[in-house]
Amino acid sequence: MVEERMRMEAEAEREGMKEEIEKMRGEMEAARRREEAKKEEGEEEDSKRALLTATVTADVTSTAPDKKEEEEEGEEEEKEREERERQEREEREE
Repeated sequence: MVEERMRMEAEAEREGMKEEIEKMRGEMEAARRREEAKKEEGEEEDSKRALLTATVTADVTSTAPDKKEEEEEGEEEEKEREERERQEREEREE
């Protein structure tokens, strides 16, 4: 009788352990899924940030004055200034 009771207790303990193990496995699986979801969400956010950065960079680049244009405008302004100065000198000399 004692042996049977001990055997039943041991079996109940094993069953309890099995249930506990299954419960832990379920919790671990749920945690793994949450981590995967967070990772995917993070990757999606990184992708959005990269796209936004590329878009802003492209916009800034396309709206920024071209260096060649700036140089040409500077040269034109310099020529105009020199021409005005020349005309002013000529007028003063006359």
